[in-house]
Amino acid sequence: MEKGLLMIYEGDAQAPSLWPFGQVLRALGRGLRVCILQFAGGPLELGDLASSNAFADRLECRTIEPDLQSEERTSAKRKKQVTETWQSAKELIASGRFHIVVLHCLTEVISPDLLNPHEVGQTLSNRPEGVHVLVTGALAPRSLTDLADLVTEVNLIKEG
Repeated sequence: MEKGLLMIYEGDAQAPSLWPFGQVLRALGRGLRVCILQFAGGPLELGDLASSNAFADRLECRTIEPDLQSEERTSAKRKKQVTETWQSAKELIASGRFHIVVLHCLTEVISPDLLNPHEVGQTLSNRPEGVHVLVTGALAPRSLTDLADLVTEVNLIKEG
């Protein structure tokens, strides 16, 4: 088995958040297992995909509670939710159960006061063979982009 890749999709607006989903659909179509964890941002529009019987045994989606998406960034409630979601992410990545783990909007919560950048880098560097991790969000910290196999900047040029 070959080492999985760490891919980062960063930029403004919604654009970087959507890029990994082409890879998700290709993986599911090939019978691979995928997990999507949401750390921030608006609600993921994955209802149809996540509820599809065709992918029920291969796709797991975990999103933060809607009321916590609007919580102040450093509130105790928000920090607890981010910490719990990160703990789940670490366990899922380490388990090797999924071929692809999408950490949706992870870069939005990486900071010394919310989610330690060093710990994130260490976890992602030590992922098992064959586990690809896709990270989305605004600007990723340099410590994370230095570890990545691919960093793509996606920016909105025109809307409407």
